[in-house]
Amino acid sequence: MKKIGVFKQEIIELLDLDIQPGTEIYVGQQNIDHMKSRHPVEFENYFYRIDEIIDFPDYMSRNDKDHSIDFVKLYKVNENYIQVSVRVSSTGIYYARTLFALMTYKANKYIAQGTLIPVSRKT
Repeated sequence: MKKIGVFKQEIIELLDLDIQPGTEIYVGQQNIDHMKSRHPVEFENYFYRIDEIIDFPDYMSRNDKDHSIDFVKLYKVNENYIQVSVRVSSTGIYYARTLFALMTYKANKYIAQGTLIPVSRKT
């Protein structure tokens, strides 16, 4: 199990989450194995950036269907939206469950619908 980030106050407020600021987010071997097998290209190209996606997302969403919190980053070099979905386990630990490419047309649709919320940066 490796710590890959924490929930920041900004994200908690943006999504109206009932989580304490600083709550840690991890990735476990089972999650890594899932990402490698189900999304091998994204794993190869972006897994080493998972901390960056969690720390500096461009968009966020809250999926009430599967109770996930989605961190989405746009990598302009390839025009790829990369999504990391985080869920809480039965023991109360937050894990990155998956990492995959979100197709541009879907991302644009979710942004237009307000499902993907832009994360503003204070400079």
